[in-house]
This record gives sequence, structure tokens and C-alpha cells, in this order.
Amino acid sequence: MPFFHMPTTRTFSGQGWRHALLIWLVLVALLSAVYALLVLSAQGRAIAETLTNQRALLHQARMLVRAELTTPTRDILFMANNPAMHRYLADQTPANRQVLARLLADLMSTRHDLIDQLRYLDEAGREIVRVNNTPGGTEQVTQNALQDKSDRYYFQRGMQLTRGKTYISPLDLNQEQGEIEHPLKPTLRLATRAMDAKGRLRGLLVINVQAQPLLERLRSAARERGLHLWMANHEGYWLMGPQGVLEWGFMFPERE
Repeated sequence: MPFFHMPTTRTFSGQGWRHALLIWLVLVALLSAVYALLVLSAQGRAIAETLTNQRALLHQARMLVRAELTTPTRDILFMANNPAMHRYLADQTPANRQVLARLLADLMSTRHDLIDQLRYLDEAGREIVRVNNTPGGTEQVTQNALQDKSDRYYFQRGMQLTRGKTYISPLDLNQEQGEIEHPLKPTLRLATRAMDAKGRLRGLLVINVQAQPLLERLRSAARERGLHLWMANHEGYWLMGPQGVLEWGFMFPERE
């Protein structure tokens, strides 16, 4: 009679199942921990790279602003110490005034994409000589179009300077005849005192720097890095914000 052997099936006891489940849970926990560490490590690297990129952009932005102001700062100090300026302050004849105006116009013609206005204001804040850069070229403003700027903050702050120092205004929008100029013209103003040969204060030289090209360079630098760069003034109003309609709220009450 043939003998048949039936293999027996090994079964786990309750304790065996618990042991296997424990091992499986430990493995899952280890794998989860490894995965979490990898994710956190990747996130950490991404955050570190982003922060480095952002810091580099901020440094680049500061350098762009500093470079933008180097030339007009040098120009205004040059004009304050120019013999034509001193001759006019010593003898304010129409002829000396016209010589000074031509000198300002010659300088402005080489700064067409940088400087919007170059002016001499007397100690009462009245424009005596003013040269504008316009789309049609450099032009001297006529006598009857000169303005009183005594109420403007940059005149008042500039008159408080010590000799040889330069005042740099906050960034805002240019105003003419008390009204905001349109199209909007973001402007930085540099001012320095005009002193005669005897050291007496005789007013201010003021340069209006066109800030729109600077703002575009800042935006372009951010885009090249895949970032957004926003800028607010000391009161928290947007100068360069997430939306154009939010910018310049300190000059447009409806945007506050």
C-alpha cells in the first residue's frame, strides 16, 4: 500500500504575528524617517538657495541705486564749485545768468537718459535758472515759466545742509505748478548749497534724477533671478508693489 506524506502547513501563533507586525512597523517607520529626512534636506537646500538668491538680488539692487546716483552727485558738486556759478553769484547780470544757463544746458545734454531737470534756486526758493531734458532735447525754461519752490520739502531740507554735502530726497512723483505730472514721473532729487566766494549761502542747486529707468532695471534684475522685488518707502507705501494700482498711495489718497 503506497505511503503518502502530506506536508504540513506552518502556522503563526498570535505571538508570531505580533512579532512580524512589529518588524514591519519598524521598517515602515525607518523608511518614513529616511524619506522625511530626504525631503527636509531637499527643502532645506531649496530654502538656502532661495535665500542666497534673494540676498544677492538685494545686494545687486543696492549697487544699482548707488551707481545711479554717482554721476548726478558728482555733477551737482561740480556745478556748485564752477567759476560760472561763482561769477553769477558775485554779479547777477543777465549776461552772467545766460553763461550759467548754457553751462547747465551743456551738462544736461550729456545726461539725457539720467537727469530730468537741473536748477539753481535762490535763497528764497525761486528758480533763477532751470534746464529741462525733454523728448525733443535739452531746453532752457523761460523766465516767465520759472516757479517758486520755497514750499517744497527738498528746498527746506537742502537749505539746512552744511557746505559740500548733498541731500538726496525720498523717491516720489514729480510735481509741476503744485500738480502731479502726467504721465507719472518717479523722481529722486539731489540738492547742494550754492555759496558765493565769501562763503555766504545763496541758494541751492537741484538735480531731478529720472527714477523710472532705475525701477525698470530693478524689476529686470529680479526677473532674471526668477524673483519678485518690491519696494516700500519709510512709511510703508508701495513704490514698487505687487500691483501698479497700489503704488504711490502717499500721493494718491484713493490708493491708500
